[in-house]
Amino acid sequence: MPLLVQEEGDKGLAPGFETKYGEYLGIDFLLFGQSMGLSEKLLRKLLMDLTKETQLIESTYRNSFMSKEAIKATLQCYQQRLNRMQVLDT
Repeated sequence: MPLLVQEEGDKGLAPGFETKYGEYLGIDFLLFGQSMGLSEKLLRKLLMDLTKETQLIESTYRNSFMSKEAIKATLQCYQQRLNRMQVLDT
């Protein structure tokens, strides 16, 4: 399901897909929020605030009943996505 109007009907890709990352980035969610009428300042703050919960999220997984391998893989994926969400300029 496309995130941005420009992606509907395979007309184009979100800016993040046109970068070395090849996936959705913070800039894509910034554009998405702006298309809904949210201010850029608020959106940037919300995206930056995602990092404030890192310690809680990581400790929750580390204390879960998942296998060590699954915890490691999940946290690696989480960190990668968190880092991508901080990319606000292409």
